[in-house]
Amino acid sequence: QGYNGWTEGPYGYSWDMMVHSFQNQHIKISYKDKEGKEGFIKPGAFLKSRRSRWSAHPDMTIQYARCLKYQLVKMGIENPSIYIDVWKSLNSRFQQRMYNPNVDLANYKWSPFTHPNFTLPVLSELSNWRQKLKELKKLHRNETQNIVFVADFPGMHLENFVQEDFGNTTISVLRGKVLVEVDSGRNVSLSVGETLKVPPGVFHKVHTISNITSCYFYVYINSTDVSLNDKLNSYAKEQTVTPVPDPLQKSTAVNEDPFIVELNQQQEARKIVQHGSKYRPFAQRAARFMHKKFMTFRRSFLLSYYSCRNLIFGKPNTEQLATEREYLDLWLTMSNSSRPSEHSQDQRNAKREL
Repeated sequence: QGYNGWTEGPYGYSWDMMVHSFQNQHIKISYKDKEGKEGFIKPGAFLKSRRSRWSAHPDMTIQYARCLKYQLVKMGIENPSIYIDVWKSLNSRFQQRMYNPNVDLANYKWSPFTHPNFTLPVLSELSNWRQKLKELKKLHRNETQNIVFVADFPGMHLENFVQEDFGNTTISVLRGKVLVEVDSGRNVSLSVGETLKVPPGVFHKVHTISNITSCYFYVYINSTDVSLNDKLNSYAKEQTVTPVPDPLQKSTAVNEDPFIVELNQQQEARKIVQHGSKYRPFAQRAARFMHKKFMTFRRSFLLSYYSCRNLIFGKPNTEQLATEREYLDLWLTMSNSSRPSEHSQDQRNAKREL
C-alpha cells in the first residue's frame, strides 16, 4: 500500500512499464525552519543522477525528503520541514500535481502497509479531453510557441514564472473558474472561454476558485525566436530576389547583421548535408549504420568493464576517471554522427555550394 501512487506498487520497474507514460512539467521543493522561514532547494540536489524518476514513487519521494532534511541539518538549519510539489502528466492527460504540497514529507510517518495520504488521485474524469488536447496542440504548437495544459484541484493554486523571452504568453480557461494573481497586486477572474495575457519576468499565481477541477492552458510564444525567424526569412528572401550587384555600386553588406548572415549560412549548409545523407548510396548508408552500432556496443562493453573493475579493485583516482569519461564521450559523439570521412566530405560540399 505504501508504494502506491498513480500506479500500483513498484509498477514502474515491471516489464510492461511503458503502458504508462509520464511527462514531467516541473518540481518545486521548499523548506521551512523551526521559525517558519522559507527557502527553496533545486530539484535533484544532493543526487548523483539528474533523472527525476524518484518523483513518480511516493516511497522514493519520502526517502529524498528525509535526505534533504539530513543535509539541511548538517548545514545548521534546525528541524526543517520539506515540501515537494510535483507536476506530471500521465498518458497525455492534463499536467496536474501528484502530491499535496502542504504536507511535510520529511517528517511524514510512512509505512509500506498504509496508503500514503499525501498523494493526490489522477484526474481520470478528464481522460475524455485527450482528443481535444491533441487538436489544440496541432493548432498552437510550432517552432516559436508551445502549449501546456494544466488541471488543478479546488482550493489550490499554481505559482508560475514566465521568462522575459516569452513576452506574448496567454492563459485560457477550458473548465471551471480561476483567479490569476500577479505580483503587482492585480487580480483577474477568468471563466470558461476567457483568455488573459500574462506579464513576463514576474511570478503569478493561478487559484482554482470553482467547486470543480479547473482546466486551463498556457500558450508560450518566444518573442525572441519570432524576431530572429523574421530576420532570417527576410534575409533569405532578399538573397533570392536581389539582382547581381554592380561592382561600381557601394556594397550594402555593412548594414547586414553578421549574426543573421552566419546563421543563414549554417542553415543552408545543414540542409545540404541532410540532403546528401538522405540520398547517399545504399552501401554508404549500410556502412554508416554498422559503424554506429559498433560504436554503441563498444561503449556499452567498456562501461561494463569499468564497472566490474571498480567493484573488484576499487575506484581509481579522479584524473583516471576523467580520462576514461572523456574517452567514452568521444566514442559516443562519433557513434551519433556520420563517419569522419563522410561528414567532412558533406561539409566541404556544403561550403563549396555556398
